[in-house]
Amino acid sequence: MEEHWMWYLTGMVDSVGVFSGKIKKDDEFSIGYRFTPTLSISRNEKKEVVLGMVDEYCEDHGVIYRTENRTNGSSQIIIYQPESIKRFIEPIFSGLIQQQDEAEIMLDEILPMVEDGKHTTKRGMFEIAGHLDTLRESVFRGKKGKYTQGYFGHEWQEELF
Repeated sequence: MEEHWMWYLTGMVDSVGVFSGKIKKDDEFSIGYRFTPTLSISRNEKKEVVLGMVDEYCEDHGVIYRTENRTNGSSQIIIYQPESIKRFIEPIFSGLIQQQDEAEIMLDEILPMVEDGKHTTKRGMFEIAGHLDTLRESVFRGKKGKYTQGYFGHEWQEELF
């Protein structure tokens, strides 16, 4: 990919990328919850050049992703595997401005915890939820998800403290 396209992609991630994760109840896990880190990028379906650029970048960097179509004609690229999130972000990290702190939390805090299996422990999920709270505050301006650090602190109080 040509350098000017890399900078365009970096700007797109900086403006419409969302670093987050999904916590869902799941009885197949010993703690009763499953966590999946995510990087999502919204895109307008009418911009074929942008679609091709993101697809090319993902292919070039071995990034596994899925696309979800929305009713408003846009779609969202969702990258959910830790290694793919790293492969996507690391080459463009230095160009991020607005989202550099969020990318750093994902790369330096959340992904290493997932890679070490800490997301399968109550203490690890509690810590990850705290990082997600920080990410939500910056992106959604204080909007909280259901599974916050406070939620897990209340639910697992005796085991955590």
